[in-house]
Amino acid sequence: MATFGYFGWRGLGLDHAGSAYAQTAITAITTHWDWRELRARATDDLNHRISEQKLSSLFVWYSSLGRRVAEKGCRGNSITIYKSFPGDTGTITGRYDCEETFQEGDATVSITLIRQNGSWLITGFRVNSDALGAETPTERI
Repeated sequence: MATFGYFGWRGLGLDHAGSAYAQTAITAITTHWDWRELRARATDDLNHRISEQKLSSLFVWYSSLGRRVAEKGCRGNSITIYKSFPGDTGTITGRYDCEETFQEGDATVSITLIRQNGSWLITGFRVNSDALGAETPTERI
């Protein structure tokens, strides 16, 4: 019973920490639609998967939403995956969908995270909004 309570508390604490990190990161990235803010918070893997040129052009498209007006909060959770190796501390990941309002309309900013060496890092980032229009870049983050 005590073990369940510990894991339940730890999971809830990670959910709050992940959600807070997601909102802080999204605020930094979307306030001026700065792709450098994303790269500074991304895993090495994500930074190697997408070139600066492709990321920059994707952010030009995102910036058509205009200036960020308000945040409505994030929802999501973190999960810890344990392998059956002795001493495995688990891999902690999270996915959060954050509702944001921009000058040109509302958007859901989805962010996926991983916790490495005590720090959250971004493994995925996506913006969904009807205000972005039908023509979408082929590159996904």
